[in-house]
Amino acid sequence: MKQVLETKNINKYFLKLKDFHVLKDISFSFHEGEFASIMGKSGSGKFTLLYILSIMDT
Repeated sequence: MKQVLETKNINKYFLKLKDFHVLKDISFSFHEGEFASIMGKSGSGKFTLLYILSIMDT
């Protein structure tokens, strides 16, 4: 299958919140025809990850 998206070691933290890590070393790949879900409790970084992925396509 053709790979359509790959991430390696995504990190995001906020300095104003005492170096609060939202995402730490996130890596994954998606292939054509695959489906995935991003699940987690409130404040776990789901929206932050999607935001980072969305600005990669500019």
